[in-house]
Amino acid sequence: MITYGKMTQEELGSCAKLAAEAFYDYAFFSIYIPKDEQRRRFIDALIKCELKANFGKKEVTFYTAKEDGEIVALAQLCDPGFKMPSAFTYIRSGCLGAIRKGGIRQVLSWFSMEEKAGKPCHELPGKHWYLSMYTVKKGHQEKASEADSCRIF
Repeated sequence: MITYGKMTQEELGSCAKLAAEAFYDYAFFSIYIPKDEQRRRFIDALIKCELKANFGKKEVTFYTAKEDGEIVALAQLCDPGFKMPSAFTYIRSGCLGAIRKGGIRQVLSWFSMEEKAGKPCHELPGKHWYLSMYTVKKGHQEKASEADSCRIF
């Protein structure tokens, strides 16, 4: 049985690992770091930094889906007032680790891409919530496409 709920502080590390693992084989990230092992370390550090920087912000809610107590999916929902965290917040959240693993240019390129990707969401007329991230553990993607997964929100 799958259960849904808000991510807790204690689940942050597990959720960062789940999200990072989902992105390991995503060819797009080879633009930033071409070497596989270095890219994995970079993605691990960067995703953990992202989650830590956004967790607890009133404009962001993280939801998890658990199967038999194991987190198998993570969603990040942003309200219309969401703004990217400050550079200080990213540094405090571990961004220096991502810089050490991937390089300053790659980290800055990543944040630039992320800002550009989110721009259309912020330009919509009126107030709209949007799904910033939806990550499903490998081996569970088929289940995520079933109608039952729509109850996350």
